[in-house]
Amino acid sequence: MKLRYEGDPIAKGWPRLGKHGVYNEQAALANRVSVEYFYQMREKGYIMLPDAPLEFKATFGMPIPGSCYRTRRDSVDGEWCPKNKDVDNIAKFFLDTLNKVAYSDDRLVSRLVCEKVYSLTPYVDIEITELWPKNKPLPSCWGAEGLLRNPRPGDPGYKEVA
Repeated sequence: MKLRYEGDPIAKGWPRLGKHGVYNEQAALANRVSVEYFYQMREKGYIMLPDAPLEFKATFGMPIPGSCYRTRRDSVDGEWCPKNKDVDNIAKFFLDTLNKVAYSDDRLVSRLVCEKVYSLTPYVDIEITELWPKNKPLPSCWGAEGLLRNPRPGDPGYKEVA
């Protein structure tokens, strides 16, 4: 599944304490981004991925700083971006945004590959793939619904410890 967000990559924000209580300034922005991804998935015919180990690859195209000379902007396009926001906070925002849209929970992501580069037009490219082969059955500890869990009474091979 390949998705693209046109705009500045957004770093994960934390709830703030204000004069009138706790507020989260990113809630509306996260909702807008998740709706955009939902419509992209619907257009491309993607469905929510099953509960299996996932790989999350992301490329964050960061805006080139205004201090960079105009003549040098083209040569900077595509180079690594060591400044701006932390790559892990940007990844957290987009992992949380795709919860209940592309997958049931971001804890299913077992491999995370991210890179941050300069770009003339800021963007976020995301590719999500299943790590578990489709023709191979999930391990018994994953359970019928695909989620990793401990054996319960009634499960095949369940033994009660005295």
